Amino acid sequence: MSIVYLENALKDIAKSLGKKDWNFDIDPCSSKSNWVIPSTDPPRLRIVVSNVSCNCFVPGDNFCHVVSM
Repeated sequence: MSIVYLENALKDIAKSLGKKDWNFDIDPCSSKSNWVIPSTDPPRLRIVVSNVSCNCFVPGDNFCHVVSM
């Protein structure tokens, strides 16, 4: 699977979610930029949290994988 294909998939998901602030020039698994926006609400009050979560520990793989949004 190519990087371009994966980036386009993320762009389609962003469009569906109404996310216009994701910076696709930055790795979404880097926790930089606006890929992770911490909520200031207490955990019990958090209804929507804007973040991309990755798994970078897949055995035999040297890549990070987006696992949730």
